Amino acid sequence: MMNDVEVKQSGGKNSENIQNNDMSKNNIIIYNQSGLSLEEAKTIALDVYKAEEAKKYSDESWEITKRRVEELVTDFLKQAFDETPNHIHNLKKPSVQQSFLNAEKGYATDETGTTKNNYIDIMKSRLCVEDRSILQIFEDEAIKLVEKLTKSQMNYLTFMFLTYSYPKPLNDIRNVIDYCNKLCELYDISFKKDITLISLEAVGACTPLGGARSMKTIQQRFREMIPGMFYKGQTSEEIINELEIDDIKTIRPVLTKHVWNNELLQIDALNLETLRTSIKKYELNFIEDKLVNMFNKQIMNESEIKNRLIEIKQQMQEVLSLWDDNEFNSRRITPQGEIIAISNYNNLYNDNLKFEKYIN
Repeated sequence: MMNDVEVKQSGGKNSENIQNNDMSKNNIIIYNQSGLSLEEAKTIALDVYKAEEAKKYSDESWEITKRRVEELVTDFLKQAFDETPNHIHNLKKPSVQQSFLNAEKGYATDETGTTKNNYIDIMKSRLCVEDRSILQIFEDEAIKLVEKLTKSQMNYLTFMFLTYSYPKPLNDIRNVIDYCNKLCELYDISFKKDITLISLEAVGACTPLGGARSMKTIQQRFREMIPGMFYKGQTSEEIINELEIDDIKTIRPVLTKHVWNNELLQIDALNLETLRTSIKKYELNFIEDKLVNMFNKQIMNESEIKNRLIEIKQQMQEVLSLWDDNEFNSRRITPQGEIIAISNYNNLYNDNLKFEKYIN
């Protein structure tokens, strides 16, 4: 009886759920707006792999690889239909099928089973990206690169990515602490081995900077970008004497509690640009030069910033020592390496950073 049949419908945003007429099968076929059903998409994704790879394996190996690929395809399509239903039709494109085939081939031979989420993360973006764009080309390269990297090497790429492109604003102490914690979590003693850089360079994940250039240290970048986070702190009396004013109330609007010691005060500015904006806002132009000079004098030097970071997390001593190695600080990651770094970050920290924000 019809009342005995439980019918469940599910579909992503902008999808259309169409019930078939044969209630005995109790099936719902989910279509996206392009008219491609989940089962049709799955067939497309699997047929490409079967046609290319079936003849390469023994019967037993073929069953193992087929099972892995079906797992990858099923999990990928679940997410793609939910998150990007209007791009599912792109699976029909030869270039997308080639990219997906490379992902399937890579995961089929992954005996650890740890790369599935990397492939899915990159392929979801690849499904939506503009044809023959810079991002598309490097995503295709990143898909082929995944199978050539160990987990430690992926962490190395994510570590390098974070040293110059942290996704959170470093404008409060909690995010600075979180930043240090993440670098320490990613760090591994293998980062200091020559073979790590040699192998990453060999597969195209990193490349020399060229010439005599080198990466800036973290403490150098912090001093340039967020000096206000490393203000030494002053008492009210010290500020009055420094600025030669009669009352601290004169500049109270541009002061705040010291970020590292609430018993002290500091100028409430992340950098000189924000300080000058505040000076204009609160009509303190008559004392601008003195405020700027005081701000500059109170910023920790690079050595003091380094010590502060080590106070936050003792392991930062080991992390920061990487910049003493000329091999490390004379390399940068390639765009395809950066895509791997971001996908690894997303998987490690349950985030959803978009490749197009960093690859353009």
